[in-house]
Amino acid sequence: MKLLIADSRPFSSGGSPEDRHREELIAALRQAQPEWELVLYTPISQLQEIGQGPMSTAPWHLDGRTALAFLQRQLPQAAHDARASIILSLFGRAPLRAPVPTFSYLPDLQAKPAMSFMERIAAAAGRAGTDGAAGWVGYADEPDLDSSSLDRITLDPWVDPCFHPDPTPEDSRYLEALNLTPGYALGFGFSMDELPLLMAAWSWVVGSTGDSIPLVLLGMAGEAQAAIKDRVYPLNFDNTIQVRSTPPLEQLATLYRRADLFVSGGKRANAPVLRWALASGTPLAAIEAAHTESILGEAAYLTPAGDARRLGAAMLSILVEPALAAQLRERADARAGSYHRARPLQALEKVLLEFAA
Repeated sequence: MKLLIADSRPFSSGGSPEDRHREELIAALRQAQPEWELVLYTPISQLQEIGQGPMSTAPWHLDGRTALAFLQRQLPQAAHDARASIILSLFGRAPLRAPVPTFSYLPDLQAKPAMSFMERIAAAAGRAGTDGAAGWVGYADEPDLDSSSLDRITLDPWVDPCFHPDPTPEDSRYLEALNLTPGYALGFGFSMDELPLLMAAWSWVVGSTGDSIPLVLLGMAGEAQAAIKDRVYPLNFDNTIQVRSTPPLEQLATLYRRADLFVSGGKRANAPVLRWALASGTPLAAIEAAHTESILGEAAYLTPAGDARRLGAAMLSILVEPALAAQLRERADARAGSYHRARPLQALEKVLLEFAA
């Protein structure tokens, strides 16, 4: 069977949560079904066989017109040219018409503000295509979406095996190469809109701990890095902020499990980064949202959206109160106890095989 995996989201120069989860998902599919032919289709890579050399990670930008063309014209044609059996759309949209069944992975069926008329047209067409897709893939620990017209394939939550709480010899070597010692705070998955909140919250931590604890931020592109500098320089705690590109999954897992605190924003795309933290046994502070509450339960210190003081207090409490940190680690271990599965995508594999047949 040939599976065409489509993604219109650009690879981030800093390494976004979506980038790393895409790697995690593809690796799980390859391991579970080594006989399947997997082809990645993006606006820049075109038809690129997965496993045949390095993946293209060049950035791109789609405006409303090019996004519409990619989804409604180029993607169906690519599926035809590749003789694909199934399309798996990783960006939550599906073409209105396609030569083979299409499944939408984690679709966002809610309308969002768009910048232009063409972007609104592209988004509406994508949602309409999703409504007519063969099905959509969601997770049991996330709140359901209003999608009664679609068949849902529900997966139990899972993570790559490299995410676990037990330190390894490679951990120390990797941290030494970064000139980083255990005892830092780690942040991943913050949007540009959430950065001012994070910086204000971190100022509360620095006010009590000084510059003894660094905050390592991952996945920040150039624009976000400039915004951070603008925020922290006037407050004189820029020496506590370390902005780094997101490493591959194995090294990312090291950063998770050797951190004393993980802090995350409220984006829905952050579901994987939350599971990685739980699986690593890292004490967690996060912004309240429907999906964060559903995924984390009582295994994290949740704070109201927009409340920098409460988020800062949560981060500080985890860092300076060993009993609280230990309690959150125990709850994280319990919550993530079933994340490591031999065949995490078995339900998806079964449905795809049925449709391909």
